Parts: sequence; structure tokens; C-alpha cells
Amino acid sequence: MLLTFAAEDGVATRPYAAQGVSPAGLAQTMDLAVREGDLSRLTGETVALSRIAARTTRAKVGDTIALHLGDATPIEPRVVAIYENGLGFGDVTLPHDLVVAHTTARVDTAVLVRAAGGTDAGALTEALRHAVRPYPTVRVGGRADLLAAPGAGGAGDGVLNLLFQTILLAYLAIAVVNTLVLATTARAREFALLRLVGASRRQVRATTNGEARIVVVTALLFGTLAAAPPLVGLSAGLTTSPVPRVPVGGLAAIVALTVALSWGAITTATRLTMRRVPIDVIGGRE
Repeated sequence: MLLTFAAEDGVATRPYAAQGVSPAGLAQTMDLAVREGDLSRLTGETVALSRIAARTTRAKVGDTIALHLGDATPIEPRVVAIYENGLGFGDVTLPHDLVVAHTTARVDTAVLVRAAGGTDAGALTEALRHAVRPYPTVRVGGRADLLAAPGAGGAGDGVLNLLFQTILLAYLAIAVVNTLVLATTARAREFALLRLVGASRRQVRATTNGEARIVVVTALLFGTLAAAPPLVGLSAGLTTSPVPRVPVGGLAAIVALTVALSWGAITTATRLTMRRVPIDVIGGRE
């Protein structure tokens, strides 16, 4: 969907993810978290917007907006509701019949079913599969299948983004390891002098281990301080809560990777540097 709206420098057009729904029973299958208006009025040429889309376009309940549907048909629907959960369900919600009439296949992409209390989920699934057996292209699945489907906000949407992030993190990891290794091997004469005045290999390694702890703690501390402001800002803007939701598993993985890279680079470089004879290192050139 293309949404056209007035901006400070003229007229702007922005694409938004849209969905077509039937208002009857919608609250039983989707929790859009309506902030203003009423989704039961979502019929004819009407539209419901997420809070973010409404704020971007300065649209309020009762206003009309300019939309271009999937087949480029222009419409001017009236805003009947503003909801919170745009990140999960899309920023533009239109009546089912209006959306289907302007698609290529003109069929529904999904039918959401919620079982009544006490219903056997397994028996319901089997009954649905039996009902759609004459239609080979129709598949019955659960919540996990819906989330994992491409275009449904699942794993299919973030593959390319994940690839770019992986490449960027790999480059940063190489840069960090290279910097720490070069900084440690540059201290070869210092290590050699410590051994010549009586320090053992274990004592030198203990010194670098202590320095590695300082590096790791400093990296985690400053990394957290640098990431906190944008995370708080994004969380407040997208979810209205200043407390960002950080997965415990992801946070543990970041800490473990930081420790492994920093500690591993420093300790490994120290061991390799001290393999040379101290007197040869002192007598050599920088």
C-alpha cells in the first residue's frame, strides 16, 4: 500500500504493510490494542492505522487519507480507528472485501481460527485438515507456522537483514581481534624484560590476564552505555515504554562473544609472544 500525506517539504508518499480483515469476531483472533475509535466500523472505504502510521501522516480518527491499493487503485478512506500493535500486524488495516477485490489472486492468504474453551486442539486441527483436503493449496498450521510464514512478520522478513548484520559483526570481530593481537605482540620487549628480571611465564600471563579482565569489563560497560540511549529512544517511540525488551539469550550471547574475542586474543598473543628467548627479543629491533 502507498500512503500519500502532507509533509513539511510538500507531499510525501510512503509504502506501508497492509492487511484486509473482517471486523466481525476480529477481537477474538487479533489483538490490535485499539487506542482510539472502533474497529467494528471498518466497512466500506474505511481504514484503521497504527499509532506510528497515524503520527507520521498526522491522521486522526474521522480524517480521510489518500491510499493506493495493490493494483494502484486510488481511494480516500476514512480513519475509524488507531491501534498500537502495528509492529505485529502491519500499519494499515482495511476491510477484507476492499483489499481482496484489488489483488491479483483475489483470495484470502490466511483464515485465523480460535478454539473455544475446552476444545481439544489436536482434534480441531485434524477436523480442519479433513475439511480442506479437497483444496491441495490450503494448509492448516498453528501459531508457529503463521509467525514463520514470509510476509507475516516471521523469520522470512529478516533473512537479508540478518545476513548484513552477520557480515558487519564478522568484520568488527576481525578488527577487534587484530587490534588486540597487534597491541599485545608489540609488548614483546616488555615481556622479555620482565622475564629477565626474574618473572616467570606464569606471572607474566597472570599480568596479562588481569589486563584482559579490565579490557572485557570496560568493553561491556562502554558498549552498554553506548547502546542504551538509542535502545531507550526506539523503545519509547515504537512501544511507548522506555524500557527496551532485550532477550536474555541474545544478551548472554553478546557477553560470551565479547569475553571470548577479547580474552582469547590477548591470552593467545601473550603465549605466542613469550615463545621466543628473552635475550634475543631484548637485543632485537622494534
